[in-house]
Parts: sequence; C-alpha cells; structure tokens
Amino acid sequence: PIAAVTTDILNNQRSATSPSIGSYEFGGDYAPPLIVYTPLTNTATTGARTLIATITDASGVPTSGVGLPVLYWRINNQPYSTTQSTWTSGNNYEFTFGAGAATGDVVSYFIVAQDMNSTPIVGSNPASGASGFSFDPPAVAVYPVNPNSYLILGTISGTLTVGTGGDYPSLTGVGGLFQAINNNVLTADVTVNVLSNLTETGVVALNQFATDPINSNYTLTIKPFDATVKTISGAFAGGLIRFNGADNVIIDGSFANAGQYLLFENTSGNANTAVFQFISLGANAGSINNSIKNSIIRAGSNSITSTFGIYIGGPVISTTGTGAHNNNITISGNIIEKAYYGIYARGVASTGVNSGLIISNNTIGSTVASNYIGKFGLDITQCTGALITGNTIFNI
Repeated sequence: PIAAVTTDILNNQRSATSPSIGSYEFGGDYAPPLIVYTPLTNTATTGARTLIATITDASGVPTSGVGLPVLYWRINNQPYSTTQSTWTSGNNYEFTFGAGAATGDVVSYFIVAQDMNSTPIVGSNPASGASGFSFDPPAVAVYPVNPNSYLILGTISGTLTVGTGGDYPSLTGVGGLFQAINNNVLTADVTVNVLSNLTETGVVALNQFATDPINSNYTLTIKPFDATVKTISGAFAGGLIRFNGADNVIIDGSFANAGQYLLFENTSGNANTAVFQFISLGANAGSINNSIKNSIIRAGSNSITSTFGIYIGGPVISTTGTGAHNNNITISGNIIEKAYYGIYARGVASTGVNSGLIISNNTIGSTVASNYIGKFGLDITQCTGALITGNTIFNI
C-alpha cells in the first residue's frame, strides 16, 4: 500500500492492505477493441472496394446485430456515410464501400468498433482526435484528424508517344511521361515510341508504377519510332534517367530489332552524375527485371572521377555508393562512352547483394579521344550470378 495513492486510474478505491499491481484495482476489460487492417492503396477502380479488418477485444466483439463494427467513409469533403461490417470468421470483419467515386477523387475512411462489456467500450482506427464515442451502433461524434484514404487514379495502357506532337513532351520533365505513370495505374503493357529529340530536365524519377490488378507484371517499353537517331539529353546534377525502385522497364534503342537509335546523354560537367541511375530504397526495394539495350549512352565528362554511364546503387551517386537488391538487370548491345565509369554496380555484402546482373555485347569506349572512358569500363562488386560476356572495352 502507498498511503498517498487511494484510487486507481478509473477512480476506483484502492485496497488499504493489498492493492493490485498496476493501474487498475480490479481486473477487467477497460480498453476498446484493437482494430487492425492494411490500408487500401491508390487504385483506378471507381466502384466499391472491400476492406478486411481483424478486430479483437478481451470481452469479445459482436459478430451480429446492431453492435457490429462500422466503417465511416466519404468522397473528398462530402459528409461521412457509414457502412456496417459483415463478420466472416474468427476475428475478421468485411467492409464494402467507396462506390460513386471518380478519377481524381480522394476516398477517406476509418473504422469504429465496440466490445461486449455490459457497458460497451468504443474505439476507432485511426484514433487520434476522435471523441464522443457511443454504442449500439458503435459511433463517434468527433472524427479522427487523419483518417486513412486512397486516391482514384487514371489509367494508362497501350501505345503512347513522347516528343514533338506526341502525348508527352519529355520523359523526366514536369508534365512528362514519368510523372504521368507515377500518378496513374497501368492496366496493360505500355509501349512508348520516341518521336523526336527530347530535352530532359531530370527532375522526375520513375517510381514503381501501380498496376490494376495489383501485382500484375505489366511492362513499360521505351523505343524509337523509326530508324533515325533520337537524342534524349539534358544537364542534370545526378542521374538524368532514374529508376526509383521501378520494375519491368525496358529501354530498347533498336528499330525492327536492328541498330541503336536512342542516344541518351547527360551533358552535365558536374561530379556525381550519371546517364542512367538505378536506385534502391531499402531492403528488397531495388529495381528488378529491367533492361537497357541497343542504345548509345554518353556522360558529360571522362575526366571527373565520379561520372557514370550506368550507375546501379543507392539514392546518392558517388564512387563508394552501394544499393541493395537491384536484381535481374540486363545491359546489352549498348555503346557507352565519355564517362569515368562505364558501368558501375555495387551491392551490399550479405544483406543486399545484387543478383542476376547481365552485361553482354556492349561496346564500352570510343575511337574519338574526347569520348574515351576515363578509367573504369566496369566496376562490379557484391553481385551473385552475374553474367559478363562478349563486351568490347577499349581506349581507357
């Protein structure tokens, strides 16, 4: 006993001789249900969606009747609507909501549930800011300040064009192809034809694109429209063309399976620059199943010691940078010139080794002195299962 502590956290009287350990004098269920679910991701679906939540409590959660958990939802800033759950099995409850949304809308939602105490205790997820709970049905008067939400995205599929007169003016600029793909959902494979020379700002990287259905292995292929060389260039202090964890991207500069008709050039004379950069964003979040084929790749300098034709590493370009799990990348049939490093690929020992790297049939070097490779044709470390074959490396 502690003489100064006469009541517990609920203002119940403490025992004067043998108080219980902890905040509560009497055992019991004093907490609202625990509500756990994986928030829904952005989607192109404008119809109703289904959310499964696991809801548990020491005294139980209703599986039928007016006490079933309730989901609050709204489109943009409309008033909230409610939908009652359906108990499926165990501690799982299913909610269906979101019908009537359109492209560009934001659907916000949260769940409220009560337990089976004689006087039910009610809580929500998210909970921050919520108050004024009531039961039968579980309800809230003041909504959470940060409900979960998802965005209704537009869709992209089929054949697109980039360049003069095309669907997009550039790859990496504001309003360009990469921004459009980042903000929409692929519903099929996409082929992009480059119509003309492109001036690139490098400000927008290509993120891992969303697909509908989720986890579909749709591909994004960028290729020339015809058999004339298209120059894709810009001066950017970093990686001009960046794959920010993006998967299933194919850059193919050939036309009718012949030639090299895409010239990618970062004209920046700054240190720590590259033409292509593959970025890994943490464990198992690298770029996977990508190809750069049959293209001309030219950096801005072969005398600055940190310029790269192709850089496979982390988010910051440097001569010591590493990146984890950039797997199954193919670099084949390219001409790589005017860089201190032709191809640089460094993984992380044991925790982030790059696997499945293929470097084949590339020409790394030039017969023009100003376009020689500065020092390294290839710098490859911590790669397992790499196949490096048929490359011509010269004039270092």
